[in-house]
Amino acid sequence: MALDRQSPGQEGQVRVRFHLRSGPFCPLAQRVMVALAVCGASWSNDPTAADGEAPTLVVTRPRVPRLVERDHLAMLDLVEAFRPGPNRRPGTLTGPETTRRIIDLGVSVQSGLSAVTRATESNEHDMAIFRLRDRLQRLEDLLPPDVGVPGAVLHRHEVVLGPTLWRLRVLDQHCETYLMTGLPRIAAWERTITGHAAMRAVFPADAERIYLSTLRRRGAVLLSIADAATWRLLIGHSGQLRGAG
Repeated sequence: MALDRQSPGQEGQVRVRFHLRSGPFCPLAQRVMVALAVCGASWSNDPTAADGEAPTLVVTRPRVPRLVERDHLAMLDLVEAFRPGPNRRPGTLTGPETTRRIIDLGVSVQSGLSAVTRATESNEHDMAIFRLRDRLQRLEDLLPPDVGVPGAVLHRHEVVLGPTLWRLRVLDQHCETYLMTGLPRIAAWERTITGHAAMRAVFPADAERIYLSTLRRRGAVLLSIADAATWRLLIGHSGQLRGAG
């Protein structure tokens, strides 16, 4: 059931409903949810679309045609238009051009991570990991040294990267991927962003279990115990090239 929240300063005038339809545990939909949480808005979500299907955001208001958006970044624009909040500005740590590049790289990193988690063959997985590591290194090089300084709000580039950084941490903890090893700025940024209340609202205590279950249903080689054992045999337990256990 969709929940109503009134826009700040417009109590009793305009009620806006946000409804998302997406596949299970969709990172693009989760970006929108984080943006809504930052703005203090409520939303409803129907996660019954096919796994990997692009999400849809429907915005309804009284007496006007509903708005339907399928572009994941344009969805954030809609949220900011109807629920103006502290995430409306790009932030103080980066300039507009750097912020745009971080957002572009964030989209690319999530695409690369999706390729990793959807790989069902070892060679496909290895190539996807190689491409993902290259994108992560480029993001690391772009981030300012003080990127991990906690802020009161999440800004646009942090909303875009939040669900991706959360996934990187979970995979490093449970799948021996070492994706953030050697990337101190990304690791610090992950700790700052995932600790924000808006992120905790979207990723509750059982989110890790749900995410890993989603990967198992896909048959992701990332979770293959036999594959992990082979790599440990080749590079040893201390190796940080590619765990998959």
